[in-house]
Formats: sequence, C-alpha cells, structure tokens
Amino acid sequence: SPLLNTADIQTGQAKLFAFASIGSPVADLIGALCSPMHFSIPEYEQVSDSDGASYTSYKIYVNGVFHCSTRFSELRSFYDALVEGHGARAVPAFPPKRLFGLTASQLGERRAQLELFVQQVSQDPALGGRFQTFLQGAQKASRGLRPEPVELQIGLMTGKRCCLSVLNTDRTDDVLEAFAKTAGLSERFAYYFGLFLVATGASGQPAVLRRLQDFELPCVSLAAAQQEAESARLVVRKAFWDSLLENELYDEPAALRLLYAQACADLDNGWILPSREQADRLADYRQSRSRRDFLRLARTCRFYGFLPFPDCFADWPTPDTPAVVWIGNKELVVRPQSARTGGVFRVVRMRRWRLSTPSAPGATAPNSRGDSVPCHELSFEYLVAPDSLKWFRINTHQAVLLSLCLQSVVDEVVMKKAGGRIRTPADRDRGRDPADLNDFVDRQRPFTRRVGGAEDHQSLAQRLAHWSAADSAAGAAATVADNDSFVHAIGDDDL
Repeated sequence: SPLLNTADIQTGQAKLFAFASIGSPVADLIGALCSPMHFSIPEYEQVSDSDGASYTSYKIYVNGVFHCSTRFSELRSFYDALVEGHGARAVPAFPPKRLFGLTASQLGERRAQLELFVQQVSQDPALGGRFQTFLQGAQKASRGLRPEPVELQIGLMTGKRCCLSVLNTDRTDDVLEAFAKTAGLSERFAYYFGLFLVATGASGQPAVLRRLQDFELPCVSLAAAQQEAESARLVVRKAFWDSLLENELYDEPAALRLLYAQACADLDNGWILPSREQADRLADYRQSRSRRDFLRLARTCRFYGFLPFPDCFADWPTPDTPAVVWIGNKELVVRPQSARTGGVFRVVRMRRWRLSTPSAPGATAPNSRGDSVPCHELSFEYLVAPDSLKWFRINTHQAVLLSLCLQSVVDEVVMKKAGGRIRTPADRDRGRDPADLNDFVDRQRPFTRRVGGAEDHQSLAQRLAHWSAADSAAGAAATVADNDSFVHAIGDDDL
C-alpha cells in the first residue's frame, strides 16, 4: 500500500515539534490532537444498505486493529468540510468521483488513494483533531450506536476489577476520568494512567495488545477485541515511561495503590527481573504492605517500567534470532530467548526507524493466542560509533505497537527537555475546533543540543551527512519516522 513518503513525514514532524515546543499549557494538548498512530485501509467489501442498494465499505485500521467501516461518500463529505474550513490548498488530495461503476482494479486504486488521504490528514496538526472526530463518529455509525448507559468493567493487572457506569458512546478520556473519580484519584493525575487492552496468551501469561486512543469508544473497542480473543479486557496501567515521574504520585493514596498493584503484577508475571537479594526484600515489603519502600526498591530492578514483547525475531546478535524485546527507560533491549543478558539500544542513538513488511515473504509469528499471524518489521538506524550508523531489524506481529511505544518514549524525552508536563482533564479540547490552534504550528522549535554547544551540533550533523534512508532498499516502501531526540538530546555521554 502507498504510505507517507519521508518528505511528508519530516514536514509533518517539523510542524509537530514546533507546536509541542510552545511554553504554554496549549502545548500539552499535542498528544490528544496528533498522537503518533498508524492508519491503513487494507481491505474493502461490497455490502447492502437497508433499502437493498449495494455500496463499497472501506475498513479503516488504527495501529493494526480494525476501527470502523466507512463509505466513499462519507469520506468525501469529510473532505469537503475540510476544504470549506481550511481551503483546498491546505487539504491533501482526494480521489475523484466516477460516474460509472468501478472495476476491481479501479476499486483497488481507490482504496490505496483513500488510505494515503487518511494518513496525510492524520499527520497534519491542523486537521488531525477533525479527523479524530470523524473516526469517532464512524465508529458509532459502524455499530449503529445510540447513547445508552452501560456497565463497563475496568481492571488492574492483578485481576481486581471495578464496574463503571458510563455511556456506550463515551470516549477513552471520559472513561478514564470516570475511573479516576471512582478510584479516588485526583483529577490532576487522571492522565498519568491509560486504558490498555490486555489478553491472556497461549502460555497463560497476559499480553498487552494496545493502548486505547482518545477518539476510541472503549465499549466498542473492547467488544471488537473480544471477538478476536475472548480473554481481552480493559486494564488501567501507567501511561508514562520515566520512573522519576512516580515521585509526584507517592503522596496520592489512590495513585500509590495503582502503581503498587501494577508493580506487583509485573513482578509476578516476570516483567521485572530482580536479583535474589532484591526479590527477598521485595517479598518482605509486600508482606508488610510497605508500598513506598516496595516501589522505591522495585524501581532499581532490571526492566522495571518496561513493556516486554515476546516471540520476536531479531538480527542481533545473529540473523533470525528468537528473542524477547523490552522497551522502557529510554532503551530498547533485545534479549535472545536462550540468554540471560541482551543487547541494549539507547533511544537517543536511533536516528530513525521504519515500519514495513518483513523481508521474507509469508513471514509469520505467534500472537497472544498462539496462532501464526503475519508479522511486520520494525527496523531502526543506530549510531554504533561516533561516525558509524547501522540498521537493526525486529520481526513481530506486534511491530506497530512496538513502533508506537518507541515514539511515545521519544515524545516523553522531548517533552521533558522542553519543560512540558502530562496534560490534565482541564486541558481537554471540549468542542473547540483544533484549527483554532493553527497559529502556533509555524513557530520555530527551540530545541538545541546542550552538551558541547552549536559547534558540536554542526560537527555531528556533518559527520553523518552521507547517511540516508536509502542505505536500506526496503526504506522506500516503509513508513519512516525521524527521531528528533537523536540530534537534540544526544551528547558525548551517549556515545
């Protein structure tokens, strides 16, 4: 499928980081308006409406998961509304109407054009908010939903659950705020946590499927996930990577309980790997219910705050090595299944990464249920020496989620460097047109490399000027993301 080219992505990211760098609370809305997501329209089907008329339904996938179905006419109406509000020159091209029926090849061409359109719209900060509103409406329409009160089960990784009274059309942030109120969590810390879909794998261990985006309807997304995996459930987990941010939560009893419950579950599931001495002390703190002491010690254990991706195949240390990949704490760790240690790749030393189909045709990997499913390839260009870059590859059916986690780690690094903060419910854009924020996107981003000054920054750029995405033949057919923290956060200590 045709995807965004590198130039489009770099232009979009320049606007994205310019917007995120503004020293005001508005900047913290960027996560809600233009989250890093992967959109595709991989398939379509012929269906009939209530009057028996036939039409083509296009299926929109978000982050590799089916989100909604929509018609060409509905996307065309959305396009017309964008043109009316922003002007034709500010809106990506849309496939033309046709007077007569389309052949199979023409339908395939239209599908590809529509896919490119939604990808380009989603990357534009001025249009992304309206696109999310469209997706929310399309998800409702796909299910024929009308607002009705429902009881929604929300759980923790420990298995404990609470029942929330919400509407079936409530968005993710609405449900998060309802959970915070029920759990006694201060509104200020509501978005320190997120809603995740989790399922039980073939081995009996839990596996994180994905994090819900704000425009999703959790009731609908949960029902769709349960059609694929009966064990799928909604779980609250912390939504940040830097464990130092936990210090703000230790004086909040409800937040402390949530962090403690997640740490206990991760320890029991083998997602945290303490030494024998640490394990004994953690057991003592757990028995005495010393939550703060438990968390402070747990934070010193290997892989605390990381998310594991089992059943991967990496080309480190040798090609097609079965491995578990861990991501967190500004690191991506590849640990061969037969080894106790692994290769550590620092996020700030990744120049770019891309998401693509695997090099081996028909490549598959087991999913959370043990079924063999098509996998994708996440590859990244890594600074192995001061003047040497090398590509590394990971094949997994969770490549999209791995890519999104990588992007969110980068976003957090950039946010902290810019003096930003995690948004709060008070920051939510409740009805305002995101286009009203458009004046901010053209401001110059202030990020600079603090170590060594501008002269060293120029030197690094010059040393790497001869490297490009063309160094790998697969790069042209992939979704490529440049890592802004590579230039602006890397210093001598990182080498």
